[in-house]
Amino acid sequence: MKKHSIVSNYIYLHKPLFKEEKVYIAGRYLKVLLSVVVPLIGTMLSAFIVWLLGVENNIFSIAGGIIAVFLGYAFVSFAKVFVIEANNLHHIPIRCQRFLLPIMKKDMIIPLEKFEDPDMATEIQKAGNACGSNMWGIEGFFRYLDMVASGVIGLMIYLFIMGTVNPLVMLLLTVLAVMSATFNYLPVRYRKKIRDKLAKNEVTMDYIDERIAGNTAAGKDIRAYGLIDYIIGEYDKAVKSERKYYRNLHAFFAAGSIVDISISALRDLVCYIYLISCLKNGMSIAEFVFYLGIIGGLSGWLNELTSNITRLLARNDEVSCYRNYMEAEEGKRADILPEKGFDNIDIVFEHVFYRYKGADRNVLDDVSFHIAPGEHMALVGLNGAGKSTIVKLLSGLYMPTEGNIYVNGINTRDIDLKEYYSHEAAVFQEPFISSYTIAENVALSLDYDEKNVIDALERAGLKEKLDGLSNGINTYLGKDIDDSGISLSGGETQKLLLARALYRNPSLMLLDEPTAALDALAEKEIYEIYNTVLSDVTSLFISHRLASTRFCKNIILLENGKIVEEGDHEALMEKNGRYFELFKVQSKYYEEEGKGNVA
Repeated sequence: MKKHSIVSNYIYLHKPLFKEEKVYIAGRYLKVLLSVVVPLIGTMLSAFIVWLLGVENNIFSIAGGIIAVFLGYAFVSFAKVFVIEANNLHHIPIRCQRFLLPIMKKDMIIPLEKFEDPDMATEIQKAGNACGSNMWGIEGFFRYLDMVASGVIGLMIYLFIMGTVNPLVMLLLTVLAVMSATFNYLPVRYRKKIRDKLAKNEVTMDYIDERIAGNTAAGKDIRAYGLIDYIIGEYDKAVKSERKYYRNLHAFFAAGSIVDISISALRDLVCYIYLISCLKNGMSIAEFVFYLGIIGGLSGWLNELTSNITRLLARNDEVSCYRNYMEAEEGKRADILPEKGFDNIDIVFEHVFYRYKGADRNVLDDVSFHIAPGEHMALVGLNGAGKSTIVKLLSGLYMPTEGNIYVNGINTRDIDLKEYYSHEAAVFQEPFISSYTIAENVALSLDYDEKNVIDALERAGLKEKLDGLSNGINTYLGKDIDDSGISLSGGETQKLLLARALYRNPSLMLLDEPTAALDALAEKEIYEIYNTVLSDVTSLFISHRLASTRFCKNIILLENGKIVEEGDHEALMEKNGRYFELFKVQSKYYEEEGKGNVA
């Protein structure tokens, strides 16, 4: 991991804030100043009262002086509290708006290959941790940076004041402060050492908490297969690992605290002995009280500064994780647009190989084919043949390990993906359905054309469903956001996805077995609807059920990452080859299951 200094990270985090959050920055600087001034005034206040009692005999003058000083102290104290509370209100929205939103965007735009990489998941977790808490990561960096700034300024002022008594005292206090800071740095070093291990445990816990325990679809399997002990066991293992690391970390903190207390006691003892000797040699009572307060304040500044520097170093390390992730190069693209645009899509796979990271073999092995503009092609084969990988490559989510893929003559490594995506519609095996309104699920946007949404839904066969909903297209799906939300059946969900494609008016349609949860006849019916309503759109239909895509003019049979047969349904059946064999086996199976003869 690339390390960044506190100064470098300060510039990185504050550069946008100086432009857009000037009030926030000014408030923090004012808080730093008041954090130093207020305790110093408090120290001077005690000495002033002692001095006043020594020079004034008039009770009214004494009372007036004390009242005036206390009113002034109360004013600056109130100002300090007001500024601190105002800053506390700004810390969280600043963190969320200026830093959390960008990392969420980054998560959604990094190449899918990297996003699915387990090592990248750890980096994402570490970067996300830097935006997820008040006293950790970026917000913690701001808070502890301000505390350290106050401590440095306060310490310098107090050391200077003590130095006016005797420079040797100032030198001794400085040496003791360095010793204390050194011991307090030990926990920071240990935390750096265990940072990746902690992040991996958090990935596991977040996965179980968010993707399994809170997943209603997984709930059926958890109960039916008795997976509770297994899932809780995995979570408990991660928690125990976390506790072990944190136990060691706290031991370092405890050791640092013991050393800190010992150094503080030594420092105070030396200072008190020296001041008492000064008092015996002619120092006034008022001066003695003032310097006594300075020693107490100095002790406080030193203790806070050493602990806050330790925490700031830890937060700086977390900010570095965030920064490294945000600044990571994703590889420069040429972003080339085809001369004739994307109104019609022509696709060429040219000797394409693909291997997943860490795999010992290729999942695609020398795959070549051509999909002409407006052509409907089917890609069939058993599970694990490599069909879904082809869809991800074709859609630009993956890049070939070897070989090339051309869209309208432009290599997908160089094509303008953003523009390409705007002309593409894809439905994957686990389609994305949010808990927002039907209209937002169709348009995938807050800004949509109501008339076009309704038209797309009606063309997809959901007119009768819409007519029965009191809120129409403004009806929520699921009850996560709105209690009045509804649930769609499997077939209705597929029609909603069809409406989404129709609303998008795509030039390329990719269907990666989204209907696998439906029975064979239902899948065949849905695919034929797509085939009809998107008749002039370049389309790739994928299924492990051969009967579902028999309407396509060109069918490719994929096995073990290789194309083994290609042609239309009739031609493939006449070959009496692998396609014929699988088709007959599947037809017999569906007949035996009472699904009807899909042949």
